Amino acid sequence: MDEAQSDIISKVIDIREQRVYEAMTPRTDVIGVDLTFTMEEVLDTFIQSGYSKILVYDENLDNIKGWLFTKDIFKQPADWKTIVRDVLFVPETKKSLEMLNEFLNKQISVAVVVDEFGGTAGLITVEDLIEELFGEIRDEYDEAEEKMIRKVQGNAFVLSGKVEIDILNEEHDLKIPEGDYETIAGFIMYKIGRIPVKGESFKIDNFTIMILRSDKTKIDLVKLTAEQNNPE
Repeated sequence: MDEAQSDIISKVIDIREQRVYEAMTPRTDVIGVDLTFTMEEVLDTFIQSGYSKILVYDENLDNIKGWLFTKDIFKQPADWKTIVRDVLFVPETKKSLEMLNEFLNKQISVAVVVDEFGGTAGLITVEDLIEELFGEIRDEYDEAEEKMIRKVQGNAFVLSGKVEIDILNEEHDLKIPEGDYETIAGFIMYKIGRIPVKGESFKIDNFTIMILRSDKTKIDLVKLTAEQNNPE
């Protein structure tokens, strides 16, 4: 038996006794929208979080009402509350292996974890549990986000910082000038001479830029709005 096989067997043994609270995303990192939110506020939450689904709550995260999926939102329902999906609640003491089996049997990928008092403790996903066995994995959303080009309205786009300028110009005729950079993140840093912080907004040439997610070393997600009449 090689080291890798031995490590996996050891992790399988460990996960048999592990509880979901040990692998979950904690409440402090959970993103949600209130039932009182307007459609615009819901869209803004999706854009700023970069997630494909978020929780819906009534007043606070201890009163979860369900899930909201981006693919449902883009069907433009008259009232977004009509497309809220049911959510699975599980106790934080549930064993991780039992949780993984339940996910597979019910063909769902995420559940809300509740504490002994019924409050929301966090979220647990199939990915969280598989990572406990095999280490960090990249799901389809991780991979899609690196190439994200999402037109949100008019000439406004939500873009991964890794999207290449050539692709943007070819697919959307944005006429972003070429230079000593390849990506939209490179374009922004070249123009302003630094790495901007989350929430920062500014103009570059004929574009208004809002930084949706960044850290000390890179720009992850931006909103770019092009002026209606870009010069040829």
